[in-house]
Amino acid sequence: TLVLRAGILAKASAFMEDGVRREVTTKSDACQRSAVSGLLGLMCDAVVDLGQDLSLKDHVDKLAGLLMHGAGQSTKGRPFSAFLGRGEDLQRFEERIKPVSAPDELVPGMLSAGLRDAL
Repeated sequence: TLVLRAGILAKASAFMEDGVRREVTTKSDACQRSAVSGLLGLMCDAVVDLGQDLSLKDHVDKLAGLLMHGAGQSTKGRPFSAFLGRGEDLQRFEERIKPVSAPDELVPGMLSAGLRDAL
């Protein structure tokens, strides 16, 4: 029974270590994301967080204000491409954001494009 207890304790210890490691990683990722968002907020007129489907994850007051959207219109869930001007800007955005075959191929960058206002 001593071996069984030692085995159970080792498994429990490994399980707890794994849980702590995941929690630390999650908190670290959240801190990094917050720092990047804060820095972007200092340099940009509006900062948006896009989901996998390239739609806005949350309502962004600054973006709505810049584009003169009414108070009752939410930007949450709207595809980012809906805010882009037609033609060349939309094509450049779609080319820049197109899926890559491996996550290592993702390279941060900048895209200058015009946005459509509500008028």
